[in-house]
Amino acid sequence: MEGHRRRRDFLRQAGAAAALATACRARGKGEKVVLRLSHSMAAGPTALHALGDTFRRLAEAATGGAVEIRVFPSGTLGQEREVVQQLQEGLVDFMVSGTAIWGSVAPKLQVFDFPFRWRDWGHVHGVVDGRVGREAADYLEAAVRVRPLAWGDSFGFRQVVTRSREVREPGQLAGLKLRTIQSPIYVKAVELMGASPTPMAFGEVYTSLQTGVIDGYEHDASTTLQQRFFEVARFMARTRHIAGVLGLFASTV
Repeated sequence: MEGHRRRRDFLRQAGAAAALATACRARGKGEKVVLRLSHSMAAGPTALHALGDTFRRLAEAATGGAVEIRVFPSGTLGQEREVVQQLQEGLVDFMVSGTAIWGSVAPKLQVFDFPFRWRDWGHVHGVVDGRVGREAADYLEAAVRVRPLAWGDSFGFRQVVTRSREVREPGQLAGLKLRTIQSPIYVKAVELMGASPTPMAFGEVYTSLQTGVIDGYEHDASTTLQQRFFEVARFMARTRHIAGVLGLFASTV
């Protein structure tokens, strides 16, 4: 799975990082350049960490150690909405996240998050690694001075997961409070599926399931496993409603 994340853009960017490191050494008398990368998932074999840590290894190797990238997992530097703002201000250098969180500042990027748009991962990769992906990167940089250096994907399509009620047909979603991303498209998708959308920061999901604040959430199976959500949510309905497109976003400030 990790090799699957090594996109061509990673290799091109590693070369650019080497040139940057040379310039920084010339200006900074050989001092190491330390950059910060944030994401909201746990360290380990999670989608966001795999993408961020692969970039870290490639960039550090390409610069011969002149650039150090420090990865801050689990929302250490703030919830995703906070880090989006920090990235635009140049307070954080990189962020790995889904495209949905950028909808409030760059609405056109939500084109990747429409439900039931994608056939399979081959379809996703063909689009984001082609002309559409390049145009989306140019658009985001022009809009908020943040550029995706690479596109990635979650480890699976998003499903509906519930605490105590098994869902076998759409009508059984009625009345369930489902956590979703704080994005208009995600909120509307959950609403049209018949549930009650409850936007919430990712870091609050486990406790909210545990205490009954929410009845479930929608996310991929891998995240359910790696974040140990299965300890407080017993049932998964394989809805495959959204394919989570990820990005490695860099501040250009």
